[in-house]
Amino acid sequence: MKALTLFFSIVCLFLFSCKKSHQNNNTAKPKMYQLSYSVSSFSQQIIPIKNAAGQKTNSLAVNASLKDSLDVLYFYLYDSQNKLYDTLTQTSSYSYPFGTIRDSVAAGAYTVVFMGIKDVEAVNGYKVNGPTVSRTTALLSWPEVFSKKIAINVSASTPNQHLVLDRVVGQIQVNIQDALPSNYASVKAQLPGDSTYYAIYNPTNPTGVGDAIYNRTISAQERAASPPFQFSFFTRQFSSPFTLTLSFYDAQGTLLFTKAIPNVTCKQNTRTILTGKLVSNTSSNFQITFNSDWGSVNNMPF
Repeated sequence: MKALTLFFSIVCLFLFSCKKSHQNNNTAKPKMYQLSYSVSSFSQQIIPIKNAAGQKTNSLAVNASLKDSLDVLYFYLYDSQNKLYDTLTQTSSYSYPFGTIRDSVAAGAYTVVFMGIKDVEAVNGYKVNGPTVSRTTALLSWPEVFSKKIAINVSASTPNQHLVLDRVVGQIQVNIQDALPSNYASVKAQLPGDSTYYAIYNPTNPTGVGDAIYNRTISAQERAASPPFQFSFFTRQFSSPFTLTLSFYDAQGTLLFTKAIPNVTCKQNTRTILTGKLVSNTSSNFQITFNSDWGSVNNMPF
């Protein structure tokens, strides 16, 4: 399971972080305690591999930098009245050191919220309003999103704590086993009922749903190298089985072929793998697999 490991400590030092906006305007100045949050520069993924005897083992893959795991990191701090006390946004391209956050607050009860997003293009296509991510258009599938919410009590004796950011999306991977025609220039994957937003601060609120569309260009090299042709995208459609529709287009945008894959299911932190042929002389469907690299295991045909 891939996870982002997060450490923070609280010490008796006064230090303001940059690019923050305080919303606590008390005239009295209480004693302040420094919150220091540091996201580690690696992520972990348990990968099933085979040893010399052909048996599956587990191998730990470590990324060289946090930038491999996140493009944007959001930090939110709420007071005991659930009012936003402080916020900070870091980007992997401009923030240094990326993943290190420092804040100074008075003693008391707080709620800390972290949200991390991978894929700059997806981030730019989404609206982030407080600890809520929403799709701005149905032409978007989800980016890879991680989050965590904890309650803390700040004092001089608050101990160090260790946190793990949770992946809040699932992934759908499509493996097409037959050769693609030479005029297939792009594919559109469309699924119904995907969540339109994710709100970590109050995730029990009802969420809107709508179609999600993932568009993928098919290069000449990919057509020549297929099969298999493979692509993947993220989703938050966890509520019920759905039909995934694949539509293939030529370079002029003319629809050439459509394939409907019924009874697809996806879970949070789980990769659903769809494997099969677009055109088949048999009645067999695609095989659907829930990959244990992320979470539980799932196999299905289309």
